[in-house]
Amino acid sequence: MNTRLIIALTVSLLLVVLYQFLFIKQPPKEIPETKEIAAANKDEGKGQQEGAAPLVVTGQRRLTEGVVYRDVVVDTPLYSATLTTYGGRLKSWKLKQYRDKVPMHPVGKFVQNLEYLVKGVFGFKGKKVEEIPPQPVEIVNTTAMADLPLGISFQKGGIGYDEGIPFVPSSGGISLTHQGETKTLTLRWRSPRGEQIDKRFTFYADTYRMDMELVISNPASRGSSKDALELGWAAAIPKTNKSYGFFGPIYYSDGGFQKIKPKKVGAGETIVQNVDWFGMEEDYFITLIYPSAKGTSLVMKRTPENVIHSTQINPLALSPGANGRVSYTLFLGPKVSSLLAQITPTAKKAASFGWLNLLAVPILKVLNFTNTFTGNYGLDIVILAIILKIVFTPLTHKSQEQMKVMQQLQPEVKRLQQKYKDDKQTLNREIMELYKRRKVNPLGGCLPLLLQMPVFFALYQALPNAIELRQAPFILWIRDLADKDPTYITPLLMGATMFIQQKMTTVSADPTQMKMMSFMPIFFTFIFLNFPSGLVIYWLVTNVLSIGHQFYINKKK
Repeated sequence: MNTRLIIALTVSLLLVVLYQFLFIKQPPKEIPETKEIAAANKDEGKGQQEGAAPLVVTGQRRLTEGVVYRDVVVDTPLYSATLTTYGGRLKSWKLKQYRDKVPMHPVGKFVQNLEYLVKGVFGFKGKKVEEIPPQPVEIVNTTAMADLPLGISFQKGGIGYDEGIPFVPSSGGISLTHQGETKTLTLRWRSPRGEQIDKRFTFYADTYRMDMELVISNPASRGSSKDALELGWAAAIPKTNKSYGFFGPIYYSDGGFQKIKPKKVGAGETIVQNVDWFGMEEDYFITLIYPSAKGTSLVMKRTPENVIHSTQINPLALSPGANGRVSYTLFLGPKVSSLLAQITPTAKKAASFGWLNLLAVPILKVLNFTNTFTGNYGLDIVILAIILKIVFTPLTHKSQEQMKVMQQLQPEVKRLQQKYKDDKQTLNREIMELYKRRKVNPLGGCLPLLLQMPVFFALYQALPNAIELRQAPFILWIRDLADKDPTYITPLLMGATMFIQQKMTTVSADPTQMKMMSFMPIFFTFIFLNFPSGLVIYWLVTNVLSIGHQFYINKKK
């Protein structure tokens, strides 16, 4: 391994890191719809006539004295959703088939707790492993009632903001159990002036899709104009940051897909025009909102706890006795290209691997194909490394042979260094002439690394984004290929194989370069400690195969 190879590897790994920072129960009993809504609206009207506590408007907050808000649960095989009568908003959306974590292996737990203690001794912050049972992934994680998703507002027009408005549900709960089954839940509110808001949610038993239709009725004898209708969504900012993965708002506008990091969203409003759809992305999951109205604008802002964004459509003009209707299609689930494309064809861009998509997608297809036989993605990564080693062998074999020849030329190189030690220009010319006579390319040692780096980048992108690899186990203590090795065994083995490979291919006679190269395995071991274990396994297997290949070449010579 020569100096140029070391420099290339260092720069490549630094680019990986820089890229991440610069680029992104029992079902509740159902209640008939029409009866409860009709009865509730009748009681509401009677209460107003008989002097019951009227709706109090305080700024943008609407509060009703004595009202108890309640939850309405929607249960399907894929998810459990909770809506609240507080503003008719979405309170929870739990994905039943995905857990927030996997139980740690006892060995991994011991090492992590030991690391926590050692860090504490030296004054560094650490995290102790806690025995908390895995929970379903909660894709709606907003805790503040005022920021609950799917709230609506008008800048003017009488209705104002729906925060705190007591909506009346058409059902106490919904359960979907059969393939292809759909059901609708309506949340209704009627103002003292007779205006009515219906939020109609349609749920599906076998998909993560939800449809929302907003119906605004104007019973007045005169027309009504509602300015800039907004439908909002908020997501809590994670309290911990990973070195890989992405969290933040996403949107598709004017033919381009964009990701925005939360820190780039200011406290003031950021407005994007002509948005086809928008949403929130976090690691392997996504929330996507697709308005039916064209010419939609996106408004984004940030609070200390949440990223808040909303879709803004053109003003609604309601003639006397007319209804205004706006519909939205939502997706709340895993980032799977085929599922997102069912919402709108451009939505599959949210499941893209970015600039490495052309390489990451084929690699993922290979892993999925071999997984049909192995059932273990860790083993599939090993197979991938073997396949790529076989494919690249015709190219790397000659390169490794040249590395061996360069080792054999070192006595002559040393002689030239002694002879021309005071004339660097002549020395370099003589060394290049020597390499030319022996038909050796000094840059040839970089070829094996350069061939592997695109695959390295592609896996680095796929592991924290491909839902298939999320929490995929390998063997023993490695229970999540997308997370670091909790025992640090594989990074240490990777560093050891890198050291062995370096000793087998070192060609430099410069003491300074020798010291630098001796330090490099330690440096890269440290870098790989927190890399996804699947990526470390790939690099480890590649190193082992390269060592075997180099051993064969050395023995042959």
